Amino acid sequence: MFEKKKEKAQYLLLKGKYLWLLIKRFRVLLIALCVAGGLFGGIITYCIYTPEYTVTQAFTIELAEHPGANYATINDNQLSKTIPVLLSCDTFINHMEPYMKASGIKGSFRVTSLDSSNIFYLTATSDSNDSSMQIIDEIQKHYGDIADRVIGKSTMKFMAPPAYNSMPSNAPDYTISIGLSVLAVFLAFMAALILKARFTKTVTSAEEAEREINAPCLATIHQVYRKRRSIEGKKNKTKIPLTVNEGTGLEFRQEISTLSASLDKICRENGYKSILVTSTASGEGKSSVSLNLACDLADRGKRVIILDCDLRTPCIAENLGITDIQIPLSTAIRSGMQSYSFINQTDIDNLFFAGNIDGEPTSFENSADSNFKALVDGLKENFDYIIFDSPPSGFLGDALEIGEIADGFIYVIAHNSISKSCVLRSLSSFDGAKCKMLGFVINHM
Repeated sequence: MFEKKKEKAQYLLLKGKYLWLLIKRFRVLLIALCVAGGLFGGIITYCIYTPEYTVTQAFTIELAEHPGANYATINDNQLSKTIPVLLSCDTFINHMEPYMKASGIKGSFRVTSLDSSNIFYLTATSDSNDSSMQIIDEIQKHYGDIADRVIGKSTMKFMAPPAYNSMPSNAPDYTISIGLSVLAVFLAFMAALILKARFTKTVTSAEEAEREINAPCLATIHQVYRKRRSIEGKKNKTKIPLTVNEGTGLEFRQEISTLSASLDKICRENGYKSILVTSTASGEGKSSVSLNLACDLADRGKRVIILDCDLRTPCIAENLGITDIQIPLSTAIRSGMQSYSFINQTDIDNLFFAGNIDGEPTSFENSADSNFKALVDGLKENFDYIIFDSPPSGFLGDALEIGEIADGFIYVIAHNSISKSCVLRSLSSFDGAKCKMLGFVINHM
């Protein structure tokens, strides 16, 4: 019983973490939809809003038996109670309805009295002051049709000019409508994410991934939570922690070392030199794995060059502290450069770099041709390992182009962050590629 509860708790924890990842991943879309929902709510409120103008008319009731406005107190008391009830009853309202429709007037009215007096206030509300005044005129005209049966022959007499309101008596409550619209969008979006988290099967363990992918797990790398330091000891503003930096945890170093040792063994046994590192989607830590793998191999005495093949959003140069390069990798490929002037020395012994600093609005597919193959073949003669850091393979075809040149590839999978179906679908695109899958890495455990 305890084991079952423990398994259920672990399952809920994993789903909760995946839900949080989905929220972070789609937060921009969530904000955009909430803003759009708020605007939609405001527009709907504006479209259905009908202004209401109120006109108030003071009047008295003059009975035929008692001309004038001076009555006995008892009559005033009776009138102050009777007239508001009379003019508000269903009988009078139903009686007035056909006249209102005939005049094309839409609105409402109410009657109040000054306590124990023959002074009353008729307040009419409609979409304009003129319409409100028409309601009052219609009530005065047809008042006697019903009142004469109850209090005898009487007349409704206006006492003074009506009181008009220049502004509508109602105002559209945009705050409530916008707030409710945003809340509805937020709840609907969260419900969709919860359903996605509930039914999406993610990669949660190396053993499970090995069964699904039918490939070995080369290493599991845990999430790093700390302030990172650059090689010079200054605060590093980049996102990638390096094993060569001071302050990098021992666990992280050991996990990267396990990866590089496993890869080195496989490559020596098969004579591989060029390794592609890719993943399904961005944010899985592909660049972190490729860069730290290159650093650790260089630390083992291997002569290594890392090629940043993500032409749209390059990041390797920044994380290596390289701020200026003479010849970008894309230029060297397009020009079919024979010399190695595009290669940059890094501050790390045995580690070299080639790539771009600024992104280009082009894909690697437009650059990866026979020139690139010749360039890589030349690099193999001068380096022990060539590490390709490519864009994600789940959405772009760049990795497949490089896969035709590389000897093998490593697949990075973020723990509990990507669905199994997406991973398998992305990996299936490599079925016809020349390079062999060497294994996968579970990242961000």
